[in-house]
Amino acid sequence: MPSKPMTPYDYFADQIPSSQRRAIRQFWTHFVSKADELDACFKGQGAPGRVSEIMEPIQAIHPDLMWEFGPGEAGHELAITSEWDAAQNVLARAVQHLAPTLPGWSFLDARPQAADISLIPDHYAARFGEQLSLSEIQCEVTRTGRIGLTVTGYGDKNQLVGQAEALTAMMFGEWTERFYLGWIEAETQKKPIFGFGKKPALDLQDFHSAWHSTIHEARDQAPGKPAFRIDQDHARISSLDLEALPEDHPRADLETITTFDRRFSETVLDGGPFSSPALSRFGEWFCTLRLDGEDEPHEDWQAACMDLAIDMHDSLSEAEAGGRVMSGFGRRYCYFDFALGDIASGIEILNRHLVQANMMNIARLRFLDAGLEKLDVPLNPLSTQRPN
Repeated sequence: MPSKPMTPYDYFADQIPSSQRRAIRQFWTHFVSKADELDACFKGQGAPGRVSEIMEPIQAIHPDLMWEFGPGEAGHELAITSEWDAAQNVLARAVQHLAPTLPGWSFLDARPQAADISLIPDHYAARFGEQLSLSEIQCEVTRTGRIGLTVTGYGDKNQLVGQAEALTAMMFGEWTERFYLGWIEAETQKKPIFGFGKKPALDLQDFHSAWHSTIHEARDQAPGKPAFRIDQDHARISSLDLEALPEDHPRADLETITTFDRRFSETVLDGGPFSSPALSRFGEWFCTLRLDGEDEPHEDWQAACMDLAIDMHDSLSEAEAGGRVMSGFGRRYCYFDFALGDIASGIEILNRHLVQANMMNIARLRFLDAGLEKLDVPLNPLSTQRPN
């Protein structure tokens, strides 16, 4: 069975600090020693509360990690998840990477999609202590490639928004919710008197079908070819007029942008949660190379940076590892965005070019997705291999 392509989450999960790696290994050693007891608990032979006691050592890895057991193809399934704390997505992936091979068990880094959607209302009530009060959900593609929901139901708007978010994660899995769920707008209904005028409960199958149909519609709006196939000498380029960006925007100093992917650029400028899977139908992951020009002559330096970005694209394209999708120039920084289909090769190619151009000391490379946007990709100043 072929292995799955590396994602940036995998890349960073393999680089966590040794202290966290030790904590994870200690947890798994403890877990293996208790696996038979857990199996007995799930068969009704354990003391009440014993499962929680056995899982308590996971707090030594990080107090915000959550866990949930369920049935799996191998027998039992354990999801260790960062839930809605995106900052711990990489750590949850590292826990999965270091999981043991244990007969009768499978391990995940997020809650999976529901195996039987008809059971979701009962599972929701057991988990959150309330009944779903949604009666209708409408889906639409947003400008960022995510899926926006308009929901209707009984209760206040915050309650309905929370229910829609949780329902999406339960029905389609937490990773799908993270990557594709966009805005949620809620419309409240007055509670009926003596049952008159009460709307029927949400049709889960209708929501399931509408979601998948809208996902396909969103993907059809994404570029029809991967970034490495962009002919940057002849492809259509859009220049966006920039209004003043907020001071806390990651690219607040931007003055000009040229882009080969307008939806990507608008998503970046929006400054909201970013999702590579929502913007690429080819499994590409978007990253930004920022070059600091504080101490450099402005126009000449920008020209040198652009030459570098063009060379990077040519090498990435030749290797079919990725390509440049946007360039931006600011009062201090230059920004070059790349879509990488091959994470390891793409990073190595960018690194080599930075070494050759003697720009390592002014470069910062980061992926844009949630939980990655503040993590610097390690660059190797000792790399002397010639770029491809």
